Amino acid sequence: MAKTPEWVWAMHRRFARYAIPFVFGPVGDPQRYRMATCFVVDFGDTAFVVMAAHVLKEALACRTAVDSDYQWGAGRVRLDTVSSGTTTDEDLDLATIRIDRQRLTLLERDYLILRPESWPPPQLRLNDGILMFGYPKYLQRQAPEEHEIDARSESRLTLIERLERDTFTCLMQPAYTDRTSAIPGEEVPAMEELGGFSGGPAFLVRHDEPVLTPRLCGIVIAGGILFVTAARLDTVQQDGTIRRSE
Repeated sequence: MAKTPEWVWAMHRRFARYAIPFVFGPVGDPQRYRMATCFVVDFGDTAFVVMAAHVLKEALACRTAVDSDYQWGAGRVRLDTVSSGTTTDEDLDLATIRIDRQRLTLLERDYLILRPESWPPPQLRLNDGILMFGYPKYLQRQAPEEHEIDARSESRLTLIERLERDTFTCLMQPAYTDRTSAIPGEEVPAMEELGGFSGGPAFLVRHDEPVLTPRLCGIVIAGGILFVTAARLDTVQQDGTIRRSE
């Protein structure tokens, strides 16, 4: 097997902090917490969280009268208290939540914020390289004696196998998997389904262009061991709304 180029690992490490854990569950009961992935885009006038619509729908459905203390958020920043500015498109499996500057500042203490130089995202081609990040379920565990979940992120370098108008499907490249938060020397579970990866950012990687420049192009919405499907972000506007062309 050919040695993995050093630029691949540099890219994995540099982009890892754009992925943010989206955690939801009853306050003080980490055994019932659920986790997925999200990321934040800031266009200056407007900043918003981007995530999979099915994850947000599940978080909303779980907040019942029985679980009145149910909450959800990106990292340590609560989002269930955001009173307006949520847009969803269940057909595209996309959701955005506009956030204020205070929440943005708090998130930026622990994670990187995407500030695209141009928008909409670049056009894609078959066999383009796509770098994806997320928090897969099989790497999650409860932190000892703490009311939180230990979130371990993972990144995958993939190739586009199929292009559709609103989505693209990628073939996994196992040799280019990097568990960015693993503890050195710790035994890591074998690769399983990517539950928790939903909502992770997908970046375009081309060898003829600067690879260490984040070019956001999609969001993970479904996947397994071999294939991952992502939604294109062309429909997301700079104000956080989602509009499909006719």
